[in-house]
Amino acid sequence: MERLELFGHIDEAGKFVLHNRHRFEEWARKYPGKEVAIRFERKSVKRSDPQNRYYWGVVIKEISIRLRDLGNDWLTDEDVHDLMKLKFNHEQVIGDGGEVLEIPKSTANLTKTQFLEYVERVRMWAADFLCIDIPDPNTQTQMQL
Repeated sequence: MERLELFGHIDEAGKFVLHNRHRFEEWARKYPGKEVAIRFERKSVKRSDPQNRYYWGVVIKEISIRLRDLGNDWLTDEDVHDLMKLKFNHEQVIGDGGEVLEIPKSTANLTKTQFLEYVERVRMWAADFLCIDIPDPNTQTQMQL
């Protein structure tokens, strides 16, 4: 059965209001007499644009520069991002022979809090493994030109 994901909200009176009810009714007409499951969850807020800019412009950039300084000239920022996802945002998959594989998961769907925790793990690793101090996101460096 085709999966359908819809969104709604709970109004001040505690009543559920479905967004795009027409889409739900259209989907339901395809499956008359079928059993369905409905799951409700609170929609979380995804990471913010400032978080994303800090991650790519400071965290990933600093790690990339350090890894290139250590002789890994071929690494791109995207490669470094993939490495960080594999190390700090992965899921384990067990193969047919019992082999455990670690598959990197996307960071795009992390909530603000989850993304903050992920970035902090990356920063701590960079400090320990690469001996670099990545500045806090709220720290600004002023330059006299």
